[in-house]
Formats: sequence, C-alpha cells, structure tokens
Amino acid sequence: MDVVLNKWGNSLGIRIPRELVDAFKFHPGSRVRISANDSKITIEPAVSVEALFESHYGKPMASISREEVGTYGEADWGSDIGGEVIE
Repeated sequence: MDVVLNKWGNSLGIRIPRELVDAFKFHPGSRVRISANDSKITIEPAVSVEALFESHYGKPMASISREEVGTYGEADWGSDIGGEVIE
C-alpha cells in the first residue's frame, strides 16, 4: 500500500489508511512505536501498562480490583551490612 508523505512542521507526516485504522483500532491520540531496521521502517501499536493488565485480566482497567492484582508488603533485603544508615 503506497501513501504520500506530507510536510508537518519541520518533519514529515504519514496518513494511515482507514482499513488499517479499523484493523488496529487506532484513534486520535493512539500511541505507536516506530523503529528502523536496515532499510525498513516499522510502525506498530505501542502497548501500555493498562493494555497489558486489561489483556491479562480480560476486562477494563477501571474494573480490576486491588485484590485481583494482589498486594505486596515490604521486601526483606536481609540484615544490615556495613555503614548503612536506616531511619
């Protein structure tokens, strides 16, 4: 699929065709990751922490409870060694 680059300030912009917008569920404000490897440029959806939680728990982030995620107390790093100052 060929598209045309357009000037956008001091940069160039690309329009993502509607069928790709629909396929990847992009919307204004969507974040993407752009990388370059050899002579190829790759554009892929950026994965947010929220999206990772939602895919793991199978529901929207707002409905995931603290109990489902779990709580963790303080980590025990062992006895003090040397001249640490613990207050």
